[in-house]
Amino acid sequence: MKTTTRTKARNKPKGFVFALFILLALCSCDQSKIFEQNVSFPDNIWLTKNKLAFEVVIEDTSSVHNVIFNIRNTDLYKYNNLWLFINTTFPDGTVFNDTIDYALANETGAWLGDGLGGFYGLKVPYRLKVKFPASGTYRFVIQQAMRENKLIGISDFGLRIEKTSI
Repeated sequence: MKTTTRTKARNKPKGFVFALFILLALCSCDQSKIFEQNVSFPDNIWLTKNKLAFEVVIEDTSSVHNVIFNIRNTDLYKYNNLWLFINTTFPDGTVFNDTIDYALANETGAWLGDGLGGFYGLKVPYRLKVKFPASGTYRFVIQQAMRENKLIGISDFGLRIEKTSI
């Protein structure tokens, strides 16, 4: 009985230290992220009128950043690509408009990115290694541009901004 009690007492600190280590590892995994927000579409349908707006406060203008889109689609998506209209408003009111085409599947029709249970997630770069010219609030408005009012099979879309090295 004493041996069992001593063994449990000896294992408690190890278990506590292990749990603390895991907790610290999870908290420190994504230190480069300064913003990330994802939006889910009801019934996995992105309507043309559903413009997504993300407001990001940038304070550090000396660091280099990556601007990334998180796209999640289902097996029901009938295209291999996704066209987007992107409208970026800078803190001074300057507006930059862009149109981008992203591949979601390869030439053989296999979905890119990670898949699980009929859903596929892909992180695609929008702007890499950029310095924001001014501190303040940047507004990103994204609209699907696939010429279909009801774009079936897109389940989520998100914006991520992370610090990176040169």
